[in-house]
Amino acid sequence: MSSLVVYLTIISITVFFTIVALKSNEKKKIYFFNVLSVLFPSVFAALRYNIGTDYQIHQQVFEEISQGIPISKRAEIGYVLLNKVVAIVGGPYNVLLFLVALISIGCIYYTLYFFKNEICVPVAMLAYMLLYYQMSFNFIRQMLATSVALLATVVFLQKKKALSIIICCIAASFHITALIYIPVLLLYDFFSEQRYQHLRNWVYIALTLLVFLYPFILMPVLEQVQEWIPSLRYFINYLAVEYKPLGFGMFRYILLFIVPGVLFYKTMVKTMRFYYNVSLLGFIMWLTSYVTQREFYRISYTYLIMIIILIGYFWKNSENVLQELNIKKSFTQTAIYKHRELIFKMLLLALMIFFWYYDYFYLKSHETVPYISILGSL
Repeated sequence: MSSLVVYLTIISITVFFTIVALKSNEKKKIYFFNVLSVLFPSVFAALRYNIGTDYQIHQQVFEEISQGIPISKRAEIGYVLLNKVVAIVGGPYNVLLFLVALISIGCIYYTLYFFKNEICVPVAMLAYMLLYYQMSFNFIRQMLATSVALLATVVFLQKKKALSIIICCIAASFHITALIYIPVLLLYDFFSEQRYQHLRNWVYIALTLLVFLYPFILMPVLEQVQEWIPSLRYFINYLAVEYKPLGFGMFRYILLFIVPGVLFYKTMVKTMRFYYNVSLLGFIMWLTSYVTQREFYRISYTYLIMIIILIGYFWKNSENVLQELNIKKSFTQTAIYKHRELIFKMLLLALMIFFWYYDYFYLKSHETVPYISILGSL
C-alpha cells in the first residue's frame, strides 16, 4: 500500500507541475515548472534500488564498462557510450539511471508540449506516468530509445525530415527497435491521409491475420534464413511460437485509444490521424504476445507510446466531438447525454488508473513494487 501512495504522489506532483507550467504567463515561471515536470520524476527513477525486472542486468553492464572488461550482455553503442561517460566522471549506477530518465522524460515532455494547442498536456503527461513511467524502470534501453524516437516525429512535423531520421538513428543507438520509426515517418502520408483509409484497413486486416498465422506461413522461411545468416538467429528466436489464451489485458488498448479513436476519427487533424494509425500498427504488433514464446511483443511499445498524445487529444476535444455525434433525438434528453463530456472524461481517467493498478500492483508487471530507494524501502 505504501508503494502505491509513493507512485501516486510522484505522478500527482509531476502532473501538478505540468499544470502550473501551462497556466502561467511568466516566462521564468513557465521554464521553472517545465524543468520541475521533467526533473522530479527523473530523481525518483534514479533513487530506486533493485526494482525493475532488468535492473540488475543493466547494473552489471554498467559495472563491467566501469571496470573496462567485456560486457556480458548485448548493448547498442549509444547506450554503452552513455555508461562510459558516467563511469569516466566517477558517477555510480544511479547517476546513469538519472540521465536515462532525464533524457526519456525530457523527450516525452517536449513532444507533448509541442502539441499544447491540440492536446491537454497535463492529461497526456498523466497518461505517460500511469502507463509507461514504471515500465521504464524495467525496459530501460527500449523506453529511452522510444522517447527519443517519439521526439523525432515532432522534428519531422517541423519539416526537418533529414534531422528526424538522424534522431531515429541516435535512438537506435540506445535500442535497435527505434529503427521502426523510420519507415512510418517515410510513409507519413499513407498513415495520415484519408485517401489511403481503405488500403490501410486491408493492411491492418492482413497484418492481424499474419500475427496469428505466421507460425505456418513465416516461420519456415525464417528458419531457412537463419541458416543462411546465423547472426539473425538471436532475433528470430524471439518469434518462437507458443499460443496463449486471449487475456483481459487485451481491453487495455481497445478501450484507451481504439474505441475513442473511432469516435474522434472523422474530426481528427492529419497529425493525430498519423499517431492513431501508427498506434493501431503497434496494437497489432502487441497481439504477438498471444502467439510468441518470448517477448517479441515488447517492440510494440515503441509505437504504442503514441497513445499518450491521443489521450491528451481526446480529452481536449471531447466536447466538440461528442456534440457532433449522430445520436437519436430521444436520447438527447437523458442525463447521460447532458453530461456526456464529463462521463467520457471520467471513464477515460478511470480506465488509465485501473490499468495502472492492474498492471503494476495486481499483476506486478516489471517488478516495480515495492518501491525501494537507496534511501530505504517504502
